[in-house]
Amino acid sequence: MSHPIFSPGRLYVRRAVAIAAAPAEVWPWFTTFEALATWFSRGHTLLKFEPKINGPVELSVELEDGLHHFGGRITHFEPCRRLTLTNNWFDDLAWPTPTYLTFLLTAQTQGTLVELFHHGFDALGDIGATECLAYEKGWDTKHLIALREAVAAHSATGQLRPPNGTR
Repeated sequence: MSHPIFSPGRLYVRRAVAIAAAPAEVWPWFTTFEALATWFSRGHTLLKFEPKINGPVELSVELEDGLHHFGGRITHFEPCRRLTLTNNWFDDLAWPTPTYLTFLLTAQTQGTLVELFHHGFDALGDIGATECLAYEKGWDTKHLIALREAVAAHSATGQLRPPNGTR
């Protein structure tokens, strides 16, 4: 797949949702810890998010063998268009090289297409296809649906900005 903003490689997971709001109304949900946690802490917990190039991102998830931490650093932070971060486990589950999570916002006639890509599996060599398939089975759209619901709820109240309090 080629995309006007980036190329996810051959092995990637893609999920998408249409949101009835302009990219400028959706983007604020990617710009603070509190806003991102509102919709992205589903199935895992956002622990750290500094929205800037090289800013750290850390999450935790409960797996069968206990609590694991993962995340990385922000590599692209292009307002109203793209957020990309490196993604790897912070423990013995770590891959030899990180994968990436990218969120793309694309203006459409009726609002914004928000795409989530988990990509970079090609760089994992022999285990890349197996890991990609495992994440293909694991990723769903609950995060993007929660984002759409959060944007709609705030738009309905006349508030175009997400919550921006302290942790």
